[in-house]
Amino acid sequence: MSSMIRLLDRPIAFHRPFVEITGSVKSALMLSQLVYWWHRKTGETVYKTRDDWWGETGLSKDEQKTAENILVRLRVISIKRSGVPPRNHYHLHVDRLEQLLKELPDITNRNNKKCNNSITGKPSSYISQEQENPRFKERESRDSKSGNPAIPLYTENTTETTTESTRARKRAAPFKPPTISEIRAYCNERGSPVDPEAFHDFYASKGWMVGKNKMKDWKAAVRTWERRHNGERVETVNGLSPQGSAVYRRVVENFKREKGV
Repeated sequence: MSSMIRLLDRPIAFHRPFVEITGSVKSALMLSQLVYWWHRKTGETVYKTRDDWWGETGLSKDEQKTAENILVRLRVISIKRSGVPPRNHYHLHVDRLEQLLKELPDITNRNNKKCNNSITGKPSSYISQEQENPRFKERESRDSKSGNPAIPLYTENTTETTTESTRARKRAAPFKPPTISEIRAYCNERGSPVDPEAFHDFYASKGWMVGKNKMKDWKAAVRTWERRHNGERVETVNGLSPQGSAVYRRVVENFKREKGV
């Protein structure tokens, strides 16, 4: 067997939906590997050392710890450290993982939009140069006579017009309530103590209203919850203070329980 064949003899199964759940490629990689070994375990748990993880996935010690923290925060796994040399014993909560998978939005259409057109080789979002600049046809005609390849003519005016149009579309875009998965991914990205499910349930029960106004930016609302957790002074909304909110107390209690405080 050649060295190349031996190198490719043990590929790792990587499950793309796990990225949507964790908001992290490295956490998704670790979870994919745990799922693989979970169905092949001989005891109650799957145990591995840091060197085991490095050999199988290439994740460094710090990357392993970060991935573990995300998975534990999602309640997908629990970890117990024991043995000589010390090894982490991982328990995969299959029911919890199935629940998170069911909550995922349909990403098939979104992924298809990013695929290249099989005939033209251009992305599906490709805008022709004629659409980008009406004067391109005139320039193309002149270049074709001289034998030179056509070069799109981009002017400052076109750039400014396009930018203004984009800004106008953003201002006019209606608010779309986020899914729990989207909230979870944003919280994981920020390392936020906010409970995504509590956040979603709280605003869903209010029709995604902030006081008497429709919510405009849910990510800003997440950051406000973070400041409440950190004890910073935040203006009350519709008479609701950080201390008086049952949902906020739930966020704090979950965070303290996870951190062992």
